[in-house]
Amino acid sequence: MRVLVTGVAAATLAACGGGGADSDGFSSGSRLRAMYLEGDSARLFTGFYDVALEVPCTFEVLPGQDDAYCLPAAPEAFHFVDPDCTQPVYDIPRETSGEDPPQYVRVTADACDASPRMWRIGPPVQVEWRYARWGDGGCYADALGTTGAVAIAELPIERFAHATVEVARGDTRLRERVLVGGDGARQRVGYVDAELEVDCTVQDRYGTGMPACLPRMCGDSSDVWDATCMRRYALPSVAERDCRCAPSRFAEFYDDFETGGAAIVRMVAPVAADTPIASRAPLANGGWACYASSYAHEGLFETVDVSFAPAQPQVEGSGRIRAIEYVVGDDATPSGFFDAELDTRCTPAHAGDGTVRCIPHARSSISVRYLDDGCMQPVQLVPAWGPRGRTVAATGEAPWEIDYPSSSSVSPAPRLYEVGELPSAQLYWGWPGACFPYVFDPAVEPWRVVGPELPPERFALLTTITEWP
Repeated sequence: MRVLVTGVAAATLAACGGGGADSDGFSSGSRLRAMYLEGDSARLFTGFYDVALEVPCTFEVLPGQDDAYCLPAAPEAFHFVDPDCTQPVYDIPRETSGEDPPQYVRVTADACDASPRMWRIGPPVQVEWRYARWGDGGCYADALGTTGAVAIAELPIERFAHATVEVARGDTRLRERVLVGGDGARQRVGYVDAELEVDCTVQDRYGTGMPACLPRMCGDSSDVWDATCMRRYALPSVAERDCRCAPSRFAEFYDDFETGGAAIVRMVAPVAADTPIASRAPLANGGWACYASSYAHEGLFETVDVSFAPAQPQVEGSGRIRAIEYVVGDDATPSGFFDAELDTRCTPAHAGDGTVRCIPHARSSISVRYLDDGCMQPVQLVPAWGPRGRTVAATGEAPWEIDYPSSSSVSPAPRLYEVGELPSAQLYWGWPGACFPYVFDPAVEPWRVVGPELPPERFALLTTITEWP
């Protein structure tokens, strides 16, 4: 079976000495059957179908371990129906995307060595009281009753398909990391950067068109520098379970005073307690000032710049929907779809007609700014970085944050509009019952006019396919 096949990818995996996934990054097993979205001749892997449990699933690698389980889509259960917090309840949202409700919920334990606990849920019922666990470990009444689906049976983690992480042999900088299932299924989950000694995944994180193999980031800094304000210090993050259980030596910084871009650095050594610390402050005429700071030294790390293995983006295919691949050396990693008719990258999403279509990638919400003094013609703010000049935008009216997860990596349905160039520098701010002038700098806020709503048929249709023997 092939998805986004290239000859160089096949040759590379054959040279890895065995243990790799198919040339597309995945292959089916006897229990797990590969699933993908197809548009024209382009295909994109989305996960597996578990024949034993009769449900789509995606592998989840346990933090700090080489074990993974293929788990079905399951929202996190934060509430329980009993005062001991032992029986989870899924709070059913008032609005849904039209998909079927989930069959499972999960409870993720705080302990690093604990696997996710998965529960099958029953039909909706009226819950009189609901309870929640607090930070002290106690179980307390959290709210009055609601309509929810009560978890009726916990499934041991061993019920789900298991896989282990294997690293391909070789002497190249990037070495493939593959999940190998007990049934023979395989999935590429990234690489090991032998030079930096870190796991990484190929991605274009900042939309610059220059993808690279990047590690997980478990550190950041709001505004902590050395005495000259030329070297930034980092503070490791332990708030997220993944970072607490499997710390990363890399941190991500955003530079708001200069380029507005971002950078990833490596944390190398704790900052000595007697090291002078400074902060930056923006100046009215541009640039920044450096001044001494009383920020606590505890937990701070010195950082060094680091270069990541670059990748080359390429588009493969001849139909309207084409495959985007990131090429590293002789290896190609499928990344997404490209709509040749709209001349833009696109993402699978549920359209208003109930189908799955490829929606332009760089969509964003329409704000409350308008072109006319009656606040009837809305405008859109182009993202601060990343691709500009896209043709559509999604309204804030759509159920964008939805509680029902998708089992095929497909987003809920947005409403989409065509956008065009702004004819003047005068805008208005709309508020309930009011519409007044809005002053802005076009160089800082690149607004665009939002035109008529686009019908679902404007976007390419995608088909979900499961690979069967």
